Amino acid sequence: SAKETPEIFLYKPTLSSESVGSFSLHMAPAHLLRFNAALDVCVSADKDGGLEVWCTDSYQRATRDNRMGKIRYSLKSETDHFELAKVKTYALALAVAPDGQLLAVLSADSTLRIFRFTTGKIAKVYLETVDMYETAQNDPQRRALHVDALDFEHRLAAEKELSKARGRAWQTMSFDESSNFLVYPSMLGIKIVNVKDNRLCRIIGKPEHSLRFLAVAVYQAKAQKRKATTTVILGKNAKTQENKEESRMDSVIVASAFKKNRVYFFTADSQKEGLVDLRDVFNEKPSKEEQEALAPSASSAIAPSLRSGRTATIFTTMGDIFIRLFPQECPKTVENFCTHARNGYYDQCIFHRVIKGFMIQTGDPNGDGTGGESIWGGDFEDEFHRALKHDRPFTVSMANAGPNTNGSQFFITTVPCSWLDNKHTVFGRVVQGMDVVTKIENVATNVEDKPKQDVKLLTIKVTS
Repeated sequence: SAKETPEIFLYKPTLSSESVGSFSLHMAPAHLLRFNAALDVCVSADKDGGLEVWCTDSYQRATRDNRMGKIRYSLKSETDHFELAKVKTYALALAVAPDGQLLAVLSADSTLRIFRFTTGKIAKVYLETVDMYETAQNDPQRRALHVDALDFEHRLAAEKELSKARGRAWQTMSFDESSNFLVYPSMLGIKIVNVKDNRLCRIIGKPEHSLRFLAVAVYQAKAQKRKATTTVILGKNAKTQENKEESRMDSVIVASAFKKNRVYFFTADSQKEGLVDLRDVFNEKPSKEEQEALAPSASSAIAPSLRSGRTATIFTTMGDIFIRLFPQECPKTVENFCTHARNGYYDQCIFHRVIKGFMIQTGDPNGDGTGGESIWGGDFEDEFHRALKHDRPFTVSMANAGPNTNGSQFFITTVPCSWLDNKHTVFGRVVQGMDVVTKIENVATNVEDKPKQDVKLLTIKVTS
C-alpha cells in the first residue's frame, strides 16, 4: 500500500517488479493487509478505522455477487466493518483463521474483536484494557490473570509506555492450524484463547515480568507416521508385526518484545522446571547507546546503569565456570559481584570452604571465611526473589553471617538446598563448567572443610 495515499498495489514478483494493478477502496492509507486463502479474498485496514474485504482478481469489494457461496452480504452496511471507525479506533493487528471463517482484529482501544468472515458480523469481543486487568487482579474468580502486586505495577507502567510508542503498531497474532485457538500478545504474556468456547487455555511467558511481547508467530509441526517391523518369538512360532509409530515434533511460538533487540522462542520444553535458567543465549552486539555508556568518563570507567553484567566467567586453577547473572531480580547483589570482579578483588582468592554434597565457597581475600566486604564498605541487604530459589544444583548464592550481612563471599551449590531459601540471596546459575564445580567439590579437605591443596580463583571476567 502507498504511504501517503489510500492506493493499494498488487505485484507478482515471479513475473515482474512492476505493479500488475492498483486501486483505492480506503479513505486513508492502508497499513495492514492479510490474505484469506480459503475464501480467495484480502482484508485491509487503515488508521482511520476503515476495514475493507476485496477480491484480488477484480480489485472490488467482496460481496455475495463476486464471491458466490463464500460471502453472504451484498453491501458493506450489512456488516460490522464500520465498528472501528464508529468508536474512533483503528486496527493494530489482523489475523485470518486457516479455514477462512474468522478474522481477528486487535485495535488501538485495547479490544480484540472476532469477525465472522462470511457475514462481516462481530462474533466475540475480548477486552485487553488496563481497567480490565486492574479489576481482574481483585477478582478471586479470575486467578489465571493474577500476578504479584509489584509485578503488576511494573507491567502497568510498561503498558502505559507502550501506548505512546511506535512499537505498539508492531504487534501481530496468529490462529493455530485448527482455527480454534488464537495466539496473541497481552499485558501478562502471550495468551492462547479457544475462540470456540471463549476459554483462556494458557498464558505463555507470564513469568517473564520484564517483557511485553509484541509480534507473535506460531509454527506447528505435523506428526509423521513411521513404520517399524518387529519379529516376536512365541514358543516355536515366529510372528511378524508391523508397528506404526507417530513421531511428534514440538510446536514453537516465536515472539518479539517491546524495547528488546532479540527474538524469543517458546516450546513445551522451555516451560519445564530446570530449563528456564539454561535457555538464554546472549549473542547480540551492544547497541550504540550501550557502547557510548561503556566509554570511560571522568567520573567512572563504567556507566552506573551498566555496572551489572549478565554473564560472567570464573577462571580457576581447575577450569572455567560460566555463570548467568540476574541483575534485574537482584540488582545490588549483581552490581557488587561485577564491580568486585572488574576491580580484581576476587583475583587469587582460594576456595576456602568445600563440602561434598553441598557447596563450594570463595570470595574471601583472607582465605579463611572471616574477611571480605561489599563495594560500599561493610555489609549490604539481602535481595530475595520469588523466582530464584536454591531448588537445583549449580546455584550461585551469597554467603552471609545472618540477615543483611552480605559482603563479598559467595558459594555454588552442588545439590538442591531448599533450606537456604530466603536466607541467602541467589544471584546466578552455572550454565557451563558444571564438571569443574564437581571437580572442586571432590577435592580432599581437612576437618574445617578447607581443601588440603589450594584451589584458586584466578580472575572473573564479566560480560554485559
